[in-house]
Amino acid sequence: MCGLKVLVWDVYTTPSIFLCLGFGKSHWDWKTRPVIGGQVGPTFACILSDQFLRLKRGDRFWYKYRDSPNPFTRDQLRAIHKASMARVLCDNHPSIDSTQRWPLNLPSSFNPIISCNATHEFPKLDLSFWKE
Repeated sequence: MCGLKVLVWDVYTTPSIFLCLGFGKSHWDWKTRPVIGGQVGPTFACILSDQFLRLKRGDRFWYKYRDSPNPFTRDQLRAIHKASMARVLCDNHPSIDSTQRWPLNLPSSFNPIISCNATHEFPKLDLSFWKE
């Protein structure tokens, strides 16, 4: 997996492995360049992506699964996909009146700060698809 050999270790004798996996940093990180758009090297990026994929596939309540206990309809999924983190922040934080299009990234020419009132940029979630 991720170019690593299968390792068998004792928890008490090799803490550096756990520090590497736990914090994403290790004594050899200074030699590894981060992946494009990331802050960790290719091996740790692979480990992280594999873990998130396993978490998603192992969650029977994942919102996109049609065979989950209470699946969303196609219209509900379309409405969810139109939602954005920017809209969530604007709607739920009283002191925020503007934010970036992608608020988890720094503002830039590609990620400008936009008023929360710009509903064409940050459309509100259409809850009409949840009416019974």
